[in-house]
Amino acid sequence: MMIAAIIIGVVQVVLLAQAVRNRKLFALLRHVEQRSAGASISVCLPMRDEEANAERILASITSELDCIAEVIVLDDGSTDRTPEILRAFQVRYPGRVRIVNGKTKPSDWRAKVWAMQQLCEVATGDTLVFIDADVHLAPGALDSVLGAARQEESDFFSIFPRQITTRSTDLLVDHLFTTLLHLLPMQFVSEAAYPSAVAGCGQLQVITRSALSRIGGYASLRESLHDGLHSARLVKRSGDRVGFAYGADLVSCEMYPSFREAWRGFTRNAFQASVNAPALVLTSAIMLGAFVAGPLLLLCGSPAAIIALSPTVVLYLHYVFIARTFDLRPDFVLRLPLSVVLSTAVQWWSFIKDKLGIRTTWRGRAA
Repeated sequence: MMIAAIIIGVVQVVLLAQAVRNRKLFALLRHVEQRSAGASISVCLPMRDEEANAERILASITSELDCIAEVIVLDDGSTDRTPEILRAFQVRYPGRVRIVNGKTKPSDWRAKVWAMQQLCEVATGDTLVFIDADVHLAPGALDSVLGAARQEESDFFSIFPRQITTRSTDLLVDHLFTTLLHLLPMQFVSEAAYPSAVAGCGQLQVITRSALSRIGGYASLRESLHDGLHSARLVKRSGDRVGFAYGADLVSCEMYPSFREAWRGFTRNAFQASVNAPALVLTSAIMLGAFVAGPLLLLCGSPAAIIALSPTVVLYLHYVFIARTFDLRPDFVLRLPLSVVLSTAVQWWSFIKDKLGIRTTWRGRAA
């Protein structure tokens, strides 16, 4: 037990040091009043059965038409009121809002990247902004995103939205910040020597057409279920610059309304977040050891083990600051061990499903 306590304590110190650094490096999206020149910017939205979100997101985007050239929506075979809502905006903003009817998905493409490919083919802008329909944009958010991307001189720039969750969905959704802050060396993201050190979120992403061309377009991502992360990785490997920020009060998202939907959603694509099986084993051992085994050994270990595991207290205290910075529920810290266990189970179940060839359906078809 003593050896295990020492190992876990050392791991906790390393994770804590990285998290403290990352909390400072993770930029917060700030509101700007600059009104970006929009002649070469196309906003692209893939939609399928989004009647609950379509009007809200389009109203937000069209309120900033002076900083973009066009809004293109791909209606991907919707069976609800989505087409009716889209047509209303097309009539209201003729020539500025365009609707594209989705084509049949090839068997070797994933659904979202196929939609993104179709949008890319008809967009006229030199810069493409892809936004998921469930994203919430505060007034001026789009201009702020474009300004931040330009300030960072990024060829690919993505926003990690503030996540709107319940006390059950946050157990899976907010694990994103646990892994991102403790496992990603953000200090290497801007350095070309570390091509795998990237972060990317598909919910809101900005990419230049030239960078997209250099990575081979979305055909190079046809099997991706993590288009934001994989786009960032390919863009950086091609020699271009990537950047990201936290959406704070300007960009938010409610991914899943219930724990069941969150479980289904994450098991659909969590396996692709790990590079390979050894990496999944390593990250699982690190997270379970530091955030679950550490506290348990601290509670019932010997005096020497308790001393070795003293970093556990500091690790959890620092998570209080993480929760404040990234708008997590204050009591999430108390449920953090459960979050780590459940999220690890999601990753492994997703990995097993992939190896067994079980393809998840999403909104009535294979994802």
